[in-house]
Amino acid sequence: MINRNFFLRECYFVIFLLLLNILSTTPSTVALKEITIIPATLQVANEKYWSWLPILNLTSLNAYFPSIVADDFGNVHIIWGGSNVYYMFWNATTGEWSSEEEIPSSDNPGGEITFKSTSFDVDKLGNIHVTWNGNTSETGYNQILYSCRKASTSTWMTSEFVSTESDMSAIAPILKLDNWENVHIIWMDQSNISNNGDDVDIFYKYKNSTTEAWSLTEVVSTESVSGSEAPKLDIDSKGNIHVVWQDISRYVPLEFEKTDDKADELDIFYKYKNITSSIWDITDIPSFILYLEVPDFQDYSGDPTIALDNSDIVHIMWTEVSPVADDFYQRFDIAYNFGSASKTWYLGPVEVFQRDMFFEYSYSNELDYFNPSIIIDNSDSIHVLYSTRNRTTHSKDLMYAYRNASSTSWNITENIEMDTNMDLNINDPFDFAVDLFGNVHVVWKNFTSHSDSIFYRQLTHITSPQLELITPNPSSTGDITLSWNTVTNAIKYHVYRSTSSFDTPSSLSPVATVTDLSFEDSSLEDGTYYYGIVAGSHFLNSTLSNVVFVEVNIAIVAEFVPLTSSTIILIAVLVISRVLIRKRKNEH
Repeated sequence: MINRNFFLRECYFVIFLLLLNILSTTPSTVALKEITIIPATLQVANEKYWSWLPILNLTSLNAYFPSIVADDFGNVHIIWGGSNVYYMFWNATTGEWSSEEEIPSSDNPGGEITFKSTSFDVDKLGNIHVTWNGNTSETGYNQILYSCRKASTSTWMTSEFVSTESDMSAIAPILKLDNWENVHIIWMDQSNISNNGDDVDIFYKYKNSTTEAWSLTEVVSTESVSGSEAPKLDIDSKGNIHVVWQDISRYVPLEFEKTDDKADELDIFYKYKNITSSIWDITDIPSFILYLEVPDFQDYSGDPTIALDNSDIVHIMWTEVSPVADDFYQRFDIAYNFGSASKTWYLGPVEVFQRDMFFEYSYSNELDYFNPSIIIDNSDSIHVLYSTRNRTTHSKDLMYAYRNASSTSWNITENIEMDTNMDLNINDPFDFAVDLFGNVHVVWKNFTSHSDSIFYRQLTHITSPQLELITPNPSSTGDITLSWNTVTNAIKYHVYRSTSSFDTPSSLSPVATVTDLSFEDSSLEDGTYYYGIVAGSHFLNSTLSNVVFVEVNIAIVAEFVPLTSSTIILIAVLVISRVLIRKRKNEH
């Protein structure tokens, strides 16, 4: 019989070994000291840093009428006219400009062509669709041409005539693509089509992306009898066509009439085509509301521009010319109106852009504001490019303004040139684009060194990263992992480390530059370490991220070696064996 006391002693011995194993596997905290928790964010993160990049002269020959488009991949494309039509682009991946490409004149039907204005768009595959007007030596008048550059082969297709029904001059084409890659073009034309007379009208044509066939030419300005000019085009999400232009026709589609001295002045005309019914609505006059508000304010309206937001609301800006000081002077302002295709135009007051932004309305101010161009980006923020002219010196500047979608005031107003040696001509054309990252790209023509050249400038931005808290903190291994968010425009991230807190990396060198959104720092010795991240684009670096810290304390090695499960089993077997042996001895 087994002695009861002996059995209990053996069981207590096994329990002791098990407890010893549990205690020996608990990490020792002897070397850890109490720390004070410091707030993780030592400076504001996600701060957007804007910067104008240096001006680039892109051409070395006579160049006119530049156009610019940013595609869905972030690439920037530029086309301009000269003795021919030329193209180049900026690659968003490499950050490099391509060389000039010429659309071969031998591919253009009709003989020698002198090129003037250009317009183009880029489809979802990166194909370039371009239109321009050229004066052919065979016909003796301007015609509208079209060509396409295939992204898959980087080659231009043979160009073709668009204004095939025209027998008079066709100029100032504007091209837009709809969501189904159909090509839509409007232009000014003096041809008598559909008995519209021999006055200048606005014509429209489209190319079906499936059949690649052109439609018949349509006259947009059917209610006009004289002087339809400066057309602009945009297309809504459903494919409906929206056209705006300046017109001298005495046409008021409302219950009001202008006074005789105002009736024959330029107005802004607008028309809409329902893509489902293929019917053009009657012409409307957005600028007429301003006349109704202040009859003495309006002299004439011109230079319209149009853009649609993500809700398909139509936004229109134009130059408003008004008499000042008993009609002895005229001043130029920029007016802004918006409405919808159902003709529910905003009923006022129409915003006079220049006056509301900068100063009270009086001739004592030195600047005129005119020739606006409007873009609405994916966030419904409004970007405007426009010209100013000093009445005393007659110098002209190119200006940019921006209004956030959630704001009613203009947030940024910048002089784009910022170069005292560069003075624009009153008629120098310009264009701009906003890419999917929110960067603003501007091109303009300027005369320098006995030649007209195309200049380019970019307003770019980059946001500071948001660095996550380091865990675990404290670290008992000396190996830590940093993680942060993706930053728009960023192609790399600089990692900064210091043993003291910092709010600028100017005196530090990065411990690493990575393209991922994380970084592992290893083999750190005991101490406190502070980390910050700076995002970098092709052009500039962001401000510093928030700064986070970690305390490193290497754990003391445990005094007891943990028992493995196999060791415990072996001990149990030995104890049981000992019990059985003792039992057998007692039985004998």
